[in-house]
Amino acid sequence: MRAIFLLLLLGLPILQPARAGGDQLQLIRMKLQERLQKKMGDMDTNGDGSISKAEYMTYAEKQFRQLDRNHDGSLSTDEQSRLLGPLK
Repeated sequence: MRAIFLLLLLGLPILQPARAGGDQLQLIRMKLQERLQKKMGDMDTNGDGSISKAEYMTYAEKQFRQLDRNHDGSLSTDEQSRLLGPLK
């Protein structure tokens, strides 16, 4: 359950680090860090440098609504697969 919320929070695709070399891993880390910083900035709606529970929940609910394409209040297997992004 925690992993799903983390993926929901970050919106990250699955990575294949076993195939990546050292430079590729460094690039992946940098991209993940940039993405994380952007997401954190998106959540910090009052710009105080921290994320309150209310800010986090607002962001998570918005993400859930975007994933719940049929608006039935739950994520189907197909909708959940969108959490992972394209598998490359």
